[in-house]
Amino acid sequence: MISQTYSHDGHYILSRRTEPRFLPGFARNWRCVQQWSLDYLAAHIGDAEVGIECYKQSVGIGTPMIKVMKVRDFLEEISGEYPSPRRYLAEQDIHAFPQLHGDVFLERAPMHGRCRHLLFVGRQTYTPWHYHEREHALLVGVIGHKQVTLCSPDRAHGQLKPRPWYSLRRNFGYQHKDAEQESFRTYTVEPGDALYIPVHWWHDVRSDGISVSVTSFWRAPLRDWSFPTPTFRTVSGHMLEKSLGMCANLMVRCGLLDLTCDIASALNIVDDAAALRIDLAQAYRIWDHSPNAKDHTSAHIRSKRL
Repeated sequence: MISQTYSHDGHYILSRRTEPRFLPGFARNWRCVQQWSLDYLAAHIGDAEVGIECYKQSVGIGTPMIKVMKVRDFLEEISGEYPSPRRYLAEQDIHAFPQLHGDVFLERAPMHGRCRHLLFVGRQTYTPWHYHEREHALLVGVIGHKQVTLCSPDRAHGQLKPRPWYSLRRNFGYQHKDAEQESFRTYTVEPGDALYIPVHWWHDVRSDGISVSVTSFWRAPLRDWSFPTPTFRTVSGHMLEKSLGMCANLMVRCGLLDLTCDIASALNIVDDAAALRIDLAQAYRIWDHSPNAKDHTSAHIRSKRL
């Protein structure tokens, strides 16, 4: 069960919950909901350089490359008559933009301990089925709308097929063609609305047109995790990642980095061997001689998608 109280300005405060909750009007008084537009963002943070996810396909699942752009240039692209296919500003920490701190009401947000507040901006965006491995999330709509479909961890078996536990994207998956529709619940998040997504709940997210949202993530206590799965997948996967990290420098010293990336791709651990090589080069400060390595990197490690 969950306890509910109200802050001085009428916002819900959530303590502990293992079921999703849709909160219409939760953020209707936030300044970002009342004032934000693409012009507002361009005027306040337009000169900031951020990583933009760039997809080759306009629909479907693909591994994005990350291109560093100014916010103003990105906003101009997605607001044009013929926008570039699927460019997405995702998981950008609000704290990187001091100009926006007063626009988002976070003082009494429903979190315990350390919390991250991330900005998402895009046009006709799609995030495939995934779950958050160790965090609860609260998605707040600011501009446009997002359609979020959820599936509980105990109903996911037989409805969704996760990637292998050893994949760097192990918390992503696919919906079976014969999935039972009654296993899913769908919410449309409009400006000012909020949706609470508990840890380990599967969800995919779609938006038509331009959408802007702010999502808060905070560490879920172990009692909220789902056992045995996906908890065991999470623990074993993180142990494997640590082992790979410890071996990264050894691989490059021995000239085995390319071979290792090719093997990882062949085993379906990653989608793209070349993208993984850039990831490791940046993550472990390995000098990379590949073309455009300065401007592009893959998004294998990102897993909080909303």
